[in-house]
Formats: sequence, C-alpha cells, structure tokens
Amino acid sequence: MKLKISHLTRYSYEREVSFSPHSIYLRPKEDGFLRLESYDCRTTPIGVGHWVRDYFDTPYLRNFFPEKNRELRIEVSMTVGIMKRNPFDFLLDAHATNFPFDYTAEETAALRSQLQPSGDHAAGLLQEWLDGVRPDSGTETVAFVTELNQSIWKNFEYGRRDQPGVQSPEETLKTRSGSCRDFAWLLAEACRSLGLAARFVSGYLYVPGGTESEGDTPESTMHAWSEIYLPGAGWKGFDPANGVLCDEYYLPTATARTPEGGAPVQGTYFSDRPVTSAMHSELQMEVIG
Repeated sequence: MKLKISHLTRYSYEREVSFSPHSIYLRPKEDGFLRLESYDCRTTPIGVGHWVRDYFDTPYLRNFFPEKNRELRIEVSMTVGIMKRNPFDFLLDAHATNFPFDYTAEETAALRSQLQPSGDHAAGLLQEWLDGVRPDSGTETVAFVTELNQSIWKNFEYGRRDQPGVQSPEETLKTRSGSCRDFAWLLAEACRSLGLAARFVSGYLYVPGGTESEGDTPESTMHAWSEIYLPGAGWKGFDPANGVLCDEYYLPTATARTPEGGAPVQGTYFSDRPVTSAMHSELQMEVIG
C-alpha cells in the first residue's frame, strides 16, 4: 500500500521574533516494512537545513533561521510505501520467554539509558499501581506486556490535551486520564521500573477510512506510543491509547528516552518583550496505490 501524507505546522506570533535552531522530526524511519519513496520539507522563512542522525540513529532536519519573522511554517509532503506487518510475528530468545528476565551483559550495556527510569518512582502511585499488575514469576513475557498495555487502555480515560508538555506518570495515575503522549510515557516508565528497556515514540498513525480505529484514536493523526525491547523480537511498539501492538499503520518519526526528545518539532523563539503565540496544524493522509 502507498500513502500520501501532507502535513502543515504553523506557529504565529504577535510580533517578529528570533528563532533558535529547530530540529524537525517529521521523516518516517524506514525498515523492512516501511519505505520512503519521496520526501519534501519546506519552511517559511527559508532556513539553512542539514540532515543529522541523532543518538538513536533517527534522521532529522536541523534548520537555522537567520532572519526574524512573525510566523514559522513547516510544510512536509511525502509518499510512503508500507507492507503488511503482523506485530505478533516473532520469537523471543530463550532467556526472555518468561517474566521477569535478565538482559544479557551486552544487551544491558547497550540499553542502559532506556532501562533507567527518568524519575524517582521508588515510592508512590506508580509503584502502588505496579504492585497491583505485577505478574507471578514465570508468566509469559509477551502475555504480560500485552496485558500491561491493555490495562491502561481499559482503565484510563483518553482525551486530547492542548496544553504543552507531558503529565508525569503519577499525575496520569492520579487523574486516571490523559492523552496518547501521557499514556505512552506512563507505559515507558512503568516498564523501566519493572526492568524492561523502553523508549518514547512519536509519529504518524494512519487509520483506514479515517473514521474508525481499534480504540480511542478515531482519525489519522500525529500520535505517541512506546517501544519495548524484547530479546529476539527487538524493539516492539505498544500503543496504550488503543491497547494494541503497533502494526504497519504506525509510522515512527522520533524515538527518545524522554517525551521532550520525541517532540516532532524542537526549538524555541526569542523576543525582548513578552509575545503571545499560537500553533495550527493540518494533516492529510490518503491511500494512492
């Protein structure tokens, strides 16, 4: 299947401002199931751009804007070829079949930053919640992680939030509600607290037809989910906002240790006086072949 994606992000300001360098994470990461056939990113004002690979080997466009402006527009258009992906088509290595398990020494060395929780959750709501879902020794790993993912989908109220930033796991647990990014962050920190390597992911989610989905995300959109490293399977995507493993309709554009590092557009602006600002986004995804 071939998808055409058109995405506009516009930031407007009440007066001219200066811009820091901006990192634009809006290019899907290619693999054996996803092929980027064409890609174009244009900005207004025109910037000086360089393609860079970050420490997760994710390509992003780093743009410098030498002139002030009252608006920053980022217009992305691309054509993506995707193949059918069965998210359960894998076999775990023998040492990881049952939970809990220990990563090998080499795995631990490579995954160290994604094994360490970002916050101190030694006591409090996250640990209380994990005590209630922690399985008996010898439980199948895939069954447990799938159930953990679905427990957020089943027991928390999903809702879009216009406020910037991401809730802490404790805030999400306290309110029992959040957006996709809040749920993804809760799952990632929960997995790390259980000894599983996890990271935050943002990207595009295509919903066939645009009106139905597996869960609470009813239209094609920018989305956030988690990836968990399972030996033998590699990095596997889990979407707690919809309670599913990620298939070919999930197109990751950024992977990061924290949500801040996974933001689609990263940068700021400067002004010698307070300035009000607004953001507007338009996204279209359609099958063209």
